[in-house]
Amino acid sequence: MKKLTEKKRKWIINQFRTGRSAASIARIQKISRQLVYKLAKNYKKEGKAAYKAKKAGRPRYRVNYYGFRSLLNQQGSCGPSH
Repeated sequence: MKKLTEKKRKWIINQFRTGRSAASIARIQKISRQLVYKLAKNYKKEGKAAYKAKKAGRPRYRVNYYGFRSLLNQQGSCGPSH
């Protein structure tokens, strides 16, 4: 499945709100029925912000260099000595 553009998201939500079935929308856009319902639910909850795509995946976590270094030093002093 390709990523949906903002224009397609708007179309899907508008079609669903006017009464077209989720199955027919899903068939036309080649997506699942569940995604149609999910987009409609997000629109009801968030309004027009639901048209925007969200970033996929796990959020990036910034590592503080000095905190990471001190963590490594602590681990090194607790491990077995050779």
